[in-house]
Amino acid sequence: MLHFKASVLEESAREMRARADWLWERIKEEKRYLMECKMEAEEKNRVYSGDFR
Repeated sequence: MLHFKASVLEESAREMRARADWLWERIKEEKRYLMECKMEAEEKNRVYSGDFR
């Protein structure tokens, strides 16, 4: 019985780890997207304000 509970917990831990890995990848993708948006907005701000560095 104890071995069964341990294997169920191990399987649950593997599933949670897989979900956490998937979520971490999504977070990194969103961060990249937001950084691209920020850079684009900064560029547009420079163009519209006449600040050409």
